[in-house]
Formats: sequence, C-alpha cells, structure tokens
Amino acid sequence: MKKDTIKETDLYMPVRNLFTGMGYDVRSEVMGCDLTAINGSTLIVAELKLSMNLQLILQATRRQKIAEKVYCAILRPGSYYTSRWRDIFHLLRRLEIGLIFVNFSVKGGHAEIILEAESFDRNRSMASSKKKRAKVIKESNSRKSDLNSGGSVKKKLITAYREKAVYIALLLNKYGPLSVRELRDKGADEAKTQQILYRNVYGWFIRKKRGVYDINDRGNKALVQFEELVSIIRREE
Repeated sequence: MKKDTIKETDLYMPVRNLFTGMGYDVRSEVMGCDLTAINGSTLIVAELKLSMNLQLILQATRRQKIAEKVYCAILRPGSYYTSRWRDIFHLLRRLEIGLIFVNFSVKGGHAEIILEAESFDRNRSMASSKKKRAKVIKESNSRKSDLNSGGSVKKKLITAYREKAVYIALLLNKYGPLSVRELRDKGADEAKTQQILYRNVYGWFIRKKRGVYDINDRGNKALVQFEELVSIIRREE
C-alpha cells in the first residue's frame, strides 16, 4: 500500500488485530473513541491518526478519564531516531500515554506497541538526570550577570565561561601582558583561567611567551560588544 493512499481508517484493522491477539474484545467508534479494547474490567482506548500531532495527544488525554490505558496509533514514520521524536517519547511517557506504530510494508499492515502506557515515575526520571541538573545549577550559580533574554535563538549568550573570559580580557586590556598567576592575583577565576587562555575558544588572546598572555584586536572588539557585562565587572572591582 502506497503511503499517500493510506487513510486513517486503514489503521484500524492492524491495531484491532494487535489487541485481539492479546485477548481483548475490540470495537470501533464507541462514543467517540476510535477503538476500544476490553478484557474483564480493563478498558483500553486507542486513537488513530496518520501522524503525531497536538490534537491526537489532546484526544488521548481526554480518554484517560475513562480508560486504564490509552494509546496513540499512527502510521510508522520514516525515521524516529531524531531529537524531535525523543521529545515526543518523553512527553508521552510523562502523560502516561502509549504509542503504536502501524507499518504497511507487509500485506494488511502490522501494528506494534512502541511505547507502553504505564505510570511515570518523576523521581526516577530526575534521578537519571542528576548530572545535567547539577550542571544547570552550577552554571546558574556561577554567573555574575543576567544579561540574556529568555527564549533567545541564534544569539551569543552570556555564559559563566564567557563571563570569566571577558574578565581576563578586561584585565589584559587594562594592564597589558600578564602571567596566569598575575591574572589570578587580580581576581581572574582560580580554576578556569589557564584553561580559558590555553583553549582560546573565542580567539581573544595571544601567547607572548610561556605562561604570559595578552589581548588581541578581536578581544578588544569583544569588550565593546559586551560593554554591558564589562560595566558590571567594573562596578564590582
């Protein structure tokens, strides 16, 4: 079956076969539900759409008011190993909604549960992201300023690392070539100064001799570009 000829109603039989094979009695279009599957006192509802969208997710959340488990059933996408699909999987897990892919590469179509409709443990989720949480807290606490605009896209952000680099650039602009130790003595970051100079990520610094650095034209231009941050640093001196 060609993809551009597939209709939402074509998804029904493969999904029906999936649940009947699991011992459920399946019916279609029951009081607004695309598919109901009942086994004893357990009710499952599946909503069918050709692709994932917000309307489908909203439908599924409404069905959670009446069913123990709810699934979104969609046509299998060409690729789901993308950042967008990782976000969709996470959202569905958070909402405790299952996901079914229907594949028509085989005759009659084949439905497969990709994501089970099961309880979401937020504490477990946070525990698995402890390192990322720690990085967010560390970055937030390390910043001296709040000059970024929330929601910025394709704009150079003021990170803690950039703040430290600007501070070093400002010292070199003011005093001329300095050693790493001299920079630290004048307030540059104890742990990061040598790394910032050695890596020279922004291309602001030049090595005059072993252990001694200076600022270049690009660095002086950066001090003008980040003048608001420079003003904050100067007020704190």
